[in-house]
Amino acid sequence: MVGNSYRLRQSTSAVNERANPPQLVTIPDEVIVTVLKQSRKNGHDMLIVEWSHSQVSIFAVDLEQRGELVDLAIGTGA
Repeated sequence: MVGNSYRLRQSTSAVNERANPPQLVTIPDEVIVTVLKQSRKNGHDMLIVEWSHSQVSIFAVDLEQRGELVDLAIGTGA
């Protein structure tokens, strides 16, 4: 999962933990996010993703249910 990019089919809640205090944000549908890191917090699988030049935390299950893997490779194909 780390390093992969996903297009969200549905808007998803995220937390900007770098804000003081942390802020709840909504990532809109059709946005592409890239997974930077996986972790476990309070018994939940979490992901740090890059979105709009920011890093935010989301639940892994949200990405699994609402995202689709996209291939951003350049220069591939026939």
